[in-house]
Amino acid sequence: MIVIQAVRLAYLAATRLAFVEGRPEPDPNAIHVEALVGSLLSELTDPTGPTDTDPMLRSDEDLES
Repeated sequence: MIVIQAVRLAYLAATRLAFVEGRPEPDPNAIHVEALVGSLLSELTDPTGPTDTDPMLRSDEDLES
């Protein structure tokens, strides 16, 4: 949640700066959060092992294989 809030604040600051400088507003689609922080759905290494909620975190592609 903190990462998402930081991205939102950075976008807000960029929007305000663009307004003050008379430039167009930045494109929010240019921010790719997953590229910045990685997937937030699962950990790469889980020291406690699998849990009963792990199946809920899998994508449809994982379930097909």
